[in-house]
Amino acid sequence: MAFPPYHSTPKVYSGMSEGLLRQRRNLVLCCIILWMMKFGGISVNKFAAGGFELSSENPGFLIASIWLGFTYFLFRYYQYFVIEGVDWLLEVFGREIHTRLIAKLNALAERKLPSTHVGYHYPRENILLSLWKEKFKLNVTFRDQNLKEQQLELSLTRTQVAQPIIIAIVNSCLRHSVVTDYLFPFILSGFILYYCGSADWKGSFLSYIFPI
Repeated sequence: MAFPPYHSTPKVYSGMSEGLLRQRRNLVLCCIILWMMKFGGISVNKFAAGGFELSSENPGFLIASIWLGFTYFLFRYYQYFVIEGVDWLLEVFGREIHTRLIAKLNALAERKLPSTHVGYHYPRENILLSLWKEKFKLNVTFRDQNLKEQQLELSLTRTQVAQPIIIAIVNSCLRHSVVTDYLFPFILSGFILYYCGSADWKGSFLSYIFPI
């Protein structure tokens, strides 16, 4: 997994593209209809398509059509999400994780560096890449009281690394609309597959895959 560099100016989120919004809207609509049909016991006997109003005496045909629509829009949403949504999620999560780790490293460096040091720095653009190594290590360059450059290795345990990552993920989910914009349709679709796909409902897609 590659994160964007963080020495550059943060990108400003301007919302989802029109194509992705359309797939998102259609997918959410299919989810709502399926939920209403099972939870509310609502039956559908006609629907509009391409300016035409269609009706059927076979309710199973219309339910199967909704499931087909759900599958199609979920696949289309996934295609748009891979192109557009992944980059934004990496930007949001990556920057938040980076900020939390910087604070952790700053505190660690202040504790380990001698009291006579004069400033320090470390290669911040390599921090996120170091996350995927077996052990998190990073070298800090600092100047001693004689203004000579010295090296100090900072090492974090998996627990120390995991804590800021978990906080960053939770914080990103609560504060950034990017997360709910892109991930909510997947969460809702997963719920619908579990709730409306159970075998105890005659409208479940299982009844079409494994007809009795």
